[in-house]
Amino acid sequence: PQRKPHMSQMWHDWFRKRVADNMPYDQIVKGVLTATSREGRTPEEYIKEVEANEAAQEKGERTRYAERATLDLFWRKQQRVTIEEWGEKTAAAFLGVRLECAQCHKHPFDRWTQADYRSYANTFAVLSPGNVAPDAAKLFKEANAERAKRSQQAAQEARRKGEKFVGLPVAPLREVFVTRAGKMLPDPDTNKPLPMRTLGGPEIKFETKPGATGTAADPRESLWKWMREKDNPFFARSFVNRVWAHYFGIGLVHPVDDFSLANPPSNDKLLGALAKRFVESGYDIRDLERTVLLSRTYQLSSTPNATNKLDKNNYARAYIRPMMAEVVVDVLNDAMGTKERWGVGEGHENARAIEVGASRVSNQNV
Repeated sequence: PQRKPHMSQMWHDWFRKRVADNMPYDQIVKGVLTATSREGRTPEEYIKEVEANEAAQEKGERTRYAERATLDLFWRKQQRVTIEEWGEKTAAAFLGVRLECAQCHKHPFDRWTQADYRSYANTFAVLSPGNVAPDAAKLFKEANAERAKRSQQAAQEARRKGEKFVGLPVAPLREVFVTRAGKMLPDPDTNKPLPMRTLGGPEIKFETKPGATGTAADPRESLWKWMREKDNPFFARSFVNRVWAHYFGIGLVHPVDDFSLANPPSNDKLLGALAKRFVESGYDIRDLERTVLLSRTYQLSSTPNATNKLDKNNYARAYIRPMMAEVVVDVLNDAMGTKERWGVGEGHENARAIEVGASRVSNQNV
C-alpha cells in the first residue's frame, strides 16, 4: 500500500508534546502565531530538516517536527490564504472572536467595523507562506529540481520492475518567512491604506530591518505581546472558556468562538475570575484544569431533581454528554484487550487513538 505524507501527524505531535510538558499557554500560542520555517537557521539547514522529516515518513517513523520551536505548518498551506482569512482564523483560534461579518459590514449587534477587520488583517500582509526568501531562491530552485529528478527516477525504476511506485509525492520546497509588507487593505470610506492594528487595541508599528534578504521586523510579535497583556479582554478568557466547555459540554460563552456583544457569558464573573487566575498562574494549563476539575460545580451529580431538571446552561447539575470518538475507540480496545491497526509502517503500532493525527487514521482491516 502507498504511504502518504501526513502533515497532520507532525501538527498533532507538536501540540501533544507541549501540552504534555505543560508549556505555558501563551508560549504555545507564540510558537504558532509567530512561526517561521527556518527559525533563524540557514537555508541549507532548513532543507536538511525538511528532507529528514520526509525520509522518516517514508520509513513509517515519527519525525522530529515536534522539537521545532514553532509550528510553521499553521501557515504553510497548499492553497494560497488571503490576509483577510488569516485575520479570521487567528481571531477565532486565539481570541474566540468571529470576524466574518465585518468583512462586508458592521453587524448591528457587534462592535467590529470593516476598518477594524481590515486593520487587523493587515498585520499579516508581511507573510510569504508559499514562496522562498530572496537569499535562498537559487538554492531552493536547485534542490527542487533535484527532488523532482529523484522522484521521476524512482517512478521509472518501479515501472521497469513492474511494481507500483509507493514513494511519497514530492512537493516543492517552500517556506514561511516575513518580508516587507505587501498590499495593505484600504479604509472602506477613504480608500487610503489602513495601518496594522490589534483587534480593538493599539496600532502596530511596523519597521523594515535593513538587509539584502528583505527580512523585516515581525508585526505578529507585537500582536502576540498585546494578546498576553493582563487586561486583554479576549485571550485568557477565550482559552479558559474552551477548557470549561471541554469538561462541561457547554462553554460559559457558547459557541466557544463567538465572543460578542450579542452573546454574553452565562456567568461573566466566573469567567473573569478564572481568566484572572489563569494569567496570574503564568498561563499554567494544569493549574486551570485542577481549578475546574476540583470545583464543586464539576463534581455535581448528573441525576436531575425538581429544581434543576430543566437546566441546560447554568451548571446546576452535570450534563450527560457523549465521549469523543477517539476516546470510545481507546476504551473499547482497553476493555477487550485489543489494538488498532493505524496503517502499514506508520510508526504508531502501539499508539492510542488520541495520539494519532486525524487524517492519518487508516484501518485497513487486513
